[in-house]
Amino acid sequence: MGRSEEERESVKAAERAKEEQENVKAAERAKEEQENVKAAERAKEEWENVEAAERAQEEQENVKAVERAKEEQENVEAAERAQEEWENVEAAERAKEEWECCETVEVHEDLLRIVEKTMPEETELYDLAELFKVFGDSTRIRILFVLFEAEVCVCDLAQALNMTQSAISHQLRILKQNKLVKSRREGKSVFYSLADAHVRTIIAQGREHIEE
Repeated sequence: MGRSEEERESVKAAERAKEEQENVKAAERAKEEQENVKAAERAKEEWENVEAAERAQEEQENVKAVERAKEEQENVEAAERAQEEWENVEAAERAKEEWECCETVEVHEDLLRIVEKTMPEETELYDLAELFKVFGDSTRIRILFVLFEAEVCVCDLAQALNMTQSAISHQLRILKQNKLVKSRREGKSVFYSLADAHVRTIIAQGREHIEE
């Protein structure tokens, strides 16, 4: 082979090498573009997911807002019903009060004279009111019912009523001050009993009244 022929072959080989290199670069660019496309698609998908999540959150917030509005509406309706019921109660009380009052003023002097003669003194009325206040405590009533059956000590009362001795002692002191119970000491124990038969009568008549 001559020298010129060898040079031509070298040129062709160089051109093929250059072409192959360009093909490689083209393939790399194509691959890079493909990766860019995939990356763009992923970014688009992620963005759509973000938008979907935001829409879902917005819908959830809308649901919560609707539920709050519904709850507020129910509260308003409940308040209106309560107000209406209260007004009905007030109206009923006014009607009852009007019914219990005289429609005209007419003083019966003969009856008032009898009342004035039989009305106890103010101090006696006060003492009577204070006595009935003593019966206004269920613990003291329970103590009296125990004493209806027997004379017992503070320990027995505490056990029977499931209370502490100090709590029982406090109530017994009030009952004793109002002359409803009496006490006596025997050794280290203090025994309590009813002061008189009036106590049993008062309780019995009270029970008859509430059971009518």
